[in-house]
Amino acid sequence: LPTGARRDHPVRGEVVALAGPARDGRFVYVVRDERAGAAIRRAHVDGADLFVARFARPIHALSVSADGERAAILAPFPEGDARSRGGVLRELVTVDLSAGDVRETGFAVWNAAPAWTDRASIACVVAAPDGSRSIALVDADDPASARTLAAGDAVLADPPLHVLAFRRDEDGLRAARVAVAVADAGAQDLVLRGGLQPLGLAGDGLLVAFSAPTLGAEPQRELDLFG
Repeated sequence: LPTGARRDHPVRGEVVALAGPARDGRFVYVVRDERAGAAIRRAHVDGADLFVARFARPIHALSVSADGERAAILAPFPEGDARSRGGVLRELVTVDLSAGDVRETGFAVWNAAPAWTDRASIACVVAAPDGSRSIALVDADDPASARTLAAGDAVLADPPLHVLAFRRDEDGLRAARVAVAVADAGAQDLVLRGGLQPLGLAGDGLLVAFSAPTLGAEPQRELDLFG
């Protein structure tokens, strides 16, 4: 919080993934569950906490839509599934947080956190057979209709009109702002140098990121804001 204040939330179990908060303060977290691998819960910064569903596979990434109604999960494909390309790719799974419905889409993506652009569309990192990676806009209900937005290894959403597509080059991290509402709209390059690890977007497009470790006896990653 801007003041540095902290609000504790009573967590029901060992947290393995966390996403949010949405605009209204709702967030999603996942805890280990001895019966079925993991339990998905939806909560609110005011202290509300509800069970959503159980999920049997590991969860490698989690994101929540801006309205707090849906979540996206990246999970490993079942062993031997050719869509994983030898275990390299993950399956995109969507969750209706109100109804508790978990939908396995079968859509293969790179292991990088997805980003909702609205409650129906998700920006994901996909990998071509030659190893190149790009950002694709995926319809959560019809993944086969995915379209490429820009080259990139990571993505953050600036809903509802743009995403930030991040890619690494010899000088560090570069970003491109891409309009999602217009097909083939092109990308606006943003100069963003250094060893950064993007975390999320705050209000007015402010980027929250970890910067490279500080030099010294006890290197630490620093939390920075870029706008």
